[in-house]
Amino acid sequence: MKQIEFLWELQQHEHKFNSIKKKLEDLARKGHINNIIIELKGIESSLKEKKITIFENEKRINKSNNQLKELTFNQDEIEKNLYNGTITDLKQLHYMDMESKRIREEINKLETDTLEMMEAIEEFKQDIKNMEDQYASVKKDFEEKVKEYNAATDQLRKEAKEEMDIIYNITSKIEKNIYDQYALIKKNKKYAVAKVSKNECSGCHMIIPFYILEELKGEINIVCCENCGRILYYNGINEDI
Repeated sequence: MKQIEFLWELQQHEHKFNSIKKKLEDLARKGHINNIIIELKGIESSLKEKKITIFENEKRINKSNNQLKELTFNQDEIEKNLYNGTITDLKQLHYMDMESKRIREEINKLETDTLEMMEAIEEFKQDIKNMEDQYASVKKDFEEKVKEYNAATDQLRKEAKEEMDIIYNITSKIEKNIYDQYALIKKNKKYAVAKVSKNECSGCHMIIPFYILEELKGEINIVCCENCGRILYYNGINEDI
């Protein structure tokens, strides 16, 4: 195989390697997995907040129940003294009657507040169940996406390594001065080797002079386009690329 053919193959495999590299970069940039992680963390945070709220409400309910017991006991004592006939002082009876009503109002308020907290707890528990179901669904999706991502990246890395091995093998067969020329042109152009098609350079689309075409057909030297400076590759078939 001639040097120009090695250069052409090298360019084809470098292009394929760069395409694989771009796919890997695109996979990393898409951020699907990161978005799911953010969603999972959001659900976890909401679950934690609701569980804390339930815990705090249950503490408040326990405190309210203790207060209710104490208030109920105090009211029972007042009513017992009110109606057992042992107290005859009207002012004291009036005071005790007012105190009994105050305690009853406080008991009613505590009972109402406790009922509202119990209802809130039940709502939070239902929310937690729904969120745990959502979390399980999102986590399952996350695990599937991670599996797909790992499989895709593993395959692309495998293909990239295969291409690198091929590139290394081809490069080892190219003369140093020719490879240096190829590398310099590639540094300044998008690609270094341009295929000849319909007597045109595929790099700049300029018509190639007859004497250069003849030199290319001689297949002896590396020939460059006089216009764009790219190395010309002629495979003997004047075709569209």
